[in-house]
Amino acid sequence: MLEGKLVDREGPDAGLAVSQGDFVWRPAGSRHSAWCPEGGLILAIFQLPNKFFENDGRVTDITGREWAELWSAIDRA
Repeated sequence: MLEGKLVDREGPDAGLAVSQGDFVWRPAGSRHSAWCPEGGLILAIFQLPNKFFENDGRVTDITGREWAELWSAIDRA
């Protein structure tokens, strides 16, 4: 966390709060809902693009496109 504060109130990391200078590691496949309530600056490194699980059942990437169509070939590598 470079600036601000990141909080997570869902999943296995419920109650997590990190501040400037802290490091967070997430296991592969973990689901969570994290945000910066007062804003923040984060350096995030991913091996694969995040999956977003939409209320309508779709799984998308950050652009809203179907994750499997774009990234499943990389996921099998």
